[in-house]
Amino acid sequence: MTDHRSIYILIFHSPIFPAHWALWIPSLSQPKTGKIINAVGDPSSGFVREIERQFNLASVSGSKSTVLLSDRVDAKHILDSDSSGPEAVDQVEKIACGISPPEKSLHSAQNSNLPSRRVEIKNCQTWLREYVCALVEHGICDADAIGVLDRAPRN
Repeated sequence: MTDHRSIYILIFHSPIFPAHWALWIPSLSQPKTGKIINAVGDPSSGFVREIERQFNLASVSGSKSTVLLSDRVDAKHILDSDSSGPEAVDQVEKIACGISPPEKSLHSAQNSNLPSRRVEIKNCQTWLREYVCALVEHGICDADAIGVLDRAPRN
């Protein structure tokens, strides 16, 4: 049994919009299959947290890349599971479930009832940063992971 696992940032690149970021954990038995944890949606309608086990990385088309976030995650925090249920199966998933996905942060310009104010637009990248910070706070990832995330491609 392996003592440590590697986790990655999976980046789906876009020439126009911010890249979609997800946490990618390859399976020990099948490295092209694994777990993807992310916030899916858009700033105009909001996001939902998604944990997909048995995700086949080879089945995804388009421009994508991975960045090693950490190769020193204690294996006790990660479980390779065939479960498709919504319940967290390991510590990494439990922490993800504690991070609320971004709510709607863009509002229609047609709605004149809203006061004019600067809005912080949140997306999958801001959610993943909060999640990685929580993994660091819980001692699952080293603090270096935040710097890796901050240097990751944004588009």
